[in-house]
Amino acid sequence: MKWFYPFIVLFCWISLSLSAQNVGIGTTTPDASAKLDITSTDKGLLIPRLTSAQRTAIASPATGLLIYQTDATAGFYYYDGTGWVQLNDASSAVTKINDLSDGKSDNDGSDDGSSVFLGIDAGLNDNASDNANVAVGFEAMKANTTGFYNSAHGYQALYSNTTGDRNTAHGYQALYHNDAGQYNTGIGYQVLYATLNGHHNTAAGYSALY
Repeated sequence: MKWFYPFIVLFCWISLSLSAQNVGIGTTTPDASAKLDITSTDKGLLIPRLTSAQRTAIASPATGLLIYQTDATAGFYYYDGTGWVQLNDASSAVTKINDLSDGKSDNDGSDDGSSVFLGIDAGLNDNASDNANVAVGFEAMKANTTGFYNSAHGYQALYSNTTGDRNTAHGYQALYHNDAGQYNTGIGYQVLYATLNGHHNTAAGYSALY
């Protein structure tokens, strides 16, 4: 059996060589940035195809694990470290406001009276399903919790409002400090800026009733 030993040594050497360099299938010059480079002009790569039940049954999936699901909502799924995420193309990735990184609506906008928020941290603390608020702009209506029927458009408009209702703020930091005030209307740059709990105020223009 001594004649067999050189073959064992050769096999081990080949295995170590392959593990230490890039591997090409269909090419003798695999790309330097790829550990495995598969090249073809008439065939594709077929990854494991699983049902939804089979996918969820995978024990301790590695982050980045990719499969193709064949039933339910079929498509490619990858494990992001905490859960399975479906890969979407550009046309299907955004189907509702809540798919946006800077937008949300209460309960996906399915309730009568749902609020709509667009902008980083707009309506951040408003999670009720029937406040019927609308806020557009960076941190617009950020502090709101139970205030309802409010409309804020502009950078930090109605920023401090928590329980105030039926207010309308249009402009940069309009009604910024309003907390519990009601029925106020402000249109313009920092209009009604310092109003805390006032009611039935109306102002328009640059820093009006600041």
